[in-house]
Amino acid sequence: MDSLRRASGFLFYTVGIIALVLLVLSRRGIAPAFTGQLIPIIDLPLLFVGMLYGGTSLYVSLTREKSSTVLAVSIFVPLGLLFLFFCWLNFAYPFPDMG
Repeated sequence: MDSLRRASGFLFYTVGIIALVLLVLSRRGIAPAFTGQLIPIIDLPLLFVGMLYGGTSLYVSLTREKSSTVLAVSIFVPLGLLFLFFCWLNFAYPFPDMG
């Protein structure tokens, strides 16, 4: 589980930096043409890896070298449901026109 935590942490910081750079470049008007298509969808991968990183960090800190299936289920099922709720919010309501 520790290796999953480290990988998701690396992905969280990488996707977060990419999202921030694309957003700043887009606001400044100097972004590449494909940026307009990436801005509305990059929030879900960032949210997913952030929740995965947070969930695995919580699991690793609570188990301390032991394995607990009940704890894993009690952490990741609510996080999964919360992620599904955010997916529904993302696709149920249209984004406002930024132009």
